[in-house]
Formats: sequence, C-alpha cells, structure tokens
Amino acid sequence: MRGSALLTNRCFSSKDKVNAARALFERALAIDPNNVEAINGLAVTYNDEPHWMGDPGTDYDAKYRPLDRAIALDPDYVDPYVIKAFT
Repeated sequence: MRGSALLTNRCFSSKDKVNAARALFERALAIDPNNVEAINGLAVTYNDEPHWMGDPGTDYDAKYRPLDRAIALDPDYVDPYVIKAFT
C-alpha cells in the first residue's frame, strides 16, 4: 500500500519516488512472493521507467514476466492485465 501511495499521480512521480516504491514492492515480495498487488506494483515502476529514467541495459521483458504469475494467482485482479496492455 505504501508503494502504491508513492505512485499516485504517476505522471508527477519523481525518480526518487519510483525507486522508493520499487524498494517497498520488493520488500513486500520478499515477505510474500505471491502478493499479486506487489507483483503488479513492481511492474508499474518498470512500466513508467523507460519513458524518462530507464537504463538501456534493462531487460524489460524479464521485469514484466511476473505479471503472468500474478494473473495465474488471481485471474480476477485486473491491474496486471492493464500493465501488460501497455507494455
């Protein structure tokens, strides 16, 4: 929830906020690797990244692959589908 709060109004997010949110999502996944909201939130941070702060060496396909697991865990949770549609 704290990571999602940092990404509110994503078009106004700063690099620091995105990095802080990413760290929170990674922490949540270390506690519960099947947390679909954290899987999705982490993907959201990468979805925004290429537009303004991305590392050219980042394998974005690998960063989005966990969305398939989130969908398998909770097929009714719509957010992973939305992120996949924009990637």
